[in-house]
Amino acid sequence: APSQLPMTHTSTLLLTLATVLQHLNAIPTQKLNGRESIVVDRKPSTGCDGPPWVGYSVNIIHQPNNPRSVQTKTWLITKFCEAFFPPESPCIASSASLSQNTTNSLHFTSDTSIFIPPSHLHTALPWLAQQANAHVGGHNLDLSIHAIDSRCGETAKFEMFVGAKHNFNAAALYRSTTRRGSAPTHPPTKAVKITKSTPTDDWIFNCAQSDCPLPYANETKCTDAIHANAFHVHFHFARNDVTAVTASEKVHLLLTEVFRMTKCDALPVLGSPEPCWLPEPEYPQKIKESPFVTGTITAFVPNAIWTEFIGWVLMYRQQEYIGDEIDVMTHPITGCDYADHVSWAIHIGNIWPSNNFGLSLTSHNPNPSAPPPSDPKSPSYPYPTESCESSFDEYVLHILFDPSNKTSVDAKTSMLQTLGRMFPDIVKNGELFAIEDDPYAYMKGTSPFVTGQVQIRVSSTAVERVLPWVMENRPIEVDLLFAPDGSCMFRDYFVRSMYFGNSIPFNEFGLSNDNLNSILEFDAGALTSDNAEEELEGETPIVKFDEASEDSACTKSPWSGYLLYVLYPPNNAWASAAVENFLQKFADFFELDRKECAIDYPVPKQSPQRLCMMNEVLEPFLNPADPMVTSYANVFLPASNLTEVLAWTLDNKTPTAVGYGLDVWLVPLCNCIEGFTQFAVKSGADWPLNKFALQNLFVGRQSDS
Repeated sequence: APSQLPMTHTSTLLLTLATVLQHLNAIPTQKLNGRESIVVDRKPSTGCDGPPWVGYSVNIIHQPNNPRSVQTKTWLITKFCEAFFPPESPCIASSASLSQNTTNSLHFTSDTSIFIPPSHLHTALPWLAQQANAHVGGHNLDLSIHAIDSRCGETAKFEMFVGAKHNFNAAALYRSTTRRGSAPTHPPTKAVKITKSTPTDDWIFNCAQSDCPLPYANETKCTDAIHANAFHVHFHFARNDVTAVTASEKVHLLLTEVFRMTKCDALPVLGSPEPCWLPEPEYPQKIKESPFVTGTITAFVPNAIWTEFIGWVLMYRQQEYIGDEIDVMTHPITGCDYADHVSWAIHIGNIWPSNNFGLSLTSHNPNPSAPPPSDPKSPSYPYPTESCESSFDEYVLHILFDPSNKTSVDAKTSMLQTLGRMFPDIVKNGELFAIEDDPYAYMKGTSPFVTGQVQIRVSSTAVERVLPWVMENRPIEVDLLFAPDGSCMFRDYFVRSMYFGNSIPFNEFGLSNDNLNSILEFDAGALTSDNAEEELEGETPIVKFDEASEDSACTKSPWSGYLLYVLYPPNNAWASAAVENFLQKFADFFELDRKECAIDYPVPKQSPQRLCMMNEVLEPFLNPADPMVTSYANVFLPASNLTEVLAWTLDNKTPTAVGYGLDVWLVPLCNCIEGFTQFAVKSGADWPLNKFALQNLFVGRQSDS
């Protein structure tokens, strides 16, 4: 990938790169996997030994309260045994025999955890990722993969994942509900394929090339991942973030040096023995057929060295080596472009959205004008039949926590107590009350959640006061979900909600069974009593909320206003049309003119005093001063309009309302970076930000003030 930096930045980069290479202390070449490779000799600054890793721990993450998920987990384990263990050798060891396993052998370490030695990673992990997909196995499962270091052991710092990225130790929590983490004492029963829980969308799983090598993965015409000859490794970065671009250049040059990589002369033959760099456009988000929505460099890596390559990337993608963390997505080349990028991709770092529209074009979607039903943002996604209200008298606020983690439990308890103390008047009036504190929600089939949860009811009349405080004071050890009570639980939670912190994976079974309303029918809890203020007085919060000091950069809530962002990839025609639909509906409903307040781009220094539609920016990725990395429109929202506009937005950002689900952010004007990060409320994709621009933007604001 040629440098896109000005000459002055390129000169600085080369000097910095020389320093990094000197730090890495590369030694003369030696044979690894039968080929010449430079080996990094200096021990990493993390205190870990680093690659080559001892092995990899793979956790199969299912939803204990979803029968389809439980069945698919059993099916997957059985199929794994059939694929990787000879019939005469049981694949699941007893707890007593685990000590006999070595780091050279593939073996189960618990009910849902597998130790994979480096020699098996390039076949076992892609196979698991492919089979854990709903089309292949019946229900989507998630995988959490950790490299095991000889000094540090298993740490979250060196993690890969498939599916949702969980911000808590889901594997340990779910194991504790059955066998307390011990290995099963008998192999699972014969694999029984269950009915798929998602639409077929068969074109996604048909070969997009003239021919895909046999054998195929079950239920597909895609090459079985075990037999894939090569991988793509995609490095994603924000094109308008100078620090991120510099990091991408460093990792490109370092990998070129370490693995003797060259530029691919043409599209590599799958059996090619050498890694090389594929050509990528400078701005793939300008190309409708591109699967990518941000700056990307792509390596073609033969399967014989993929384990060595990805193991190296796990360590040296880190900030301490290249100046910023770079995000990675890798997949076996199975011939099915859409499925490779969306269905069974392996991620490291942040998940960047993919351009599903572009992938549908290259995958021969017979109807590219409409998103496929398997896309959760599609209006044809299989929602249950519901009758939904479009105005809301009440909302539900859920505190989601890890019941096996004391810090998370303490943060939940403290937030619940402090919330009641902060608003005694609206608690007393019944406008704010706790319904339920359920640490075992993840075990209940009627629950939509896969963690512990607290449910709090918030009257629409209290939103303007409660929501800003929650945005500012949420402990990072918990995530929150804010949803309207519109009498249609699936849509209220699945498409009309917003989240604080990390995006929320749902148990869709709990949202669509016959007991949809059971979670809402508990008696009122501690915050509903007349003497709630007295009950809470004198209680010391277990986790103290940080109070802003007098010289804090952040303006304290309640804030005077907010920016409502609608973000989308410009090369996704479905998303672009939905945003246009949303903006015009917004202008018509609130009787506003679009782009009327397009001033002080990208963020206003002085806020307008009324509801006002601001900028519509197609290419912020060309502007190094813009904190956003993808196309967006924004609206200024005075605090007095918060409740009305938020209710309308929740009802109209949905696939059925505008044609495709939207990514929406609510950002408080608090004069600090936290407004875009810790305090922001989001729905849809959790887009990365231009961190370099954010830092410079608010440093300038603070010095001006």
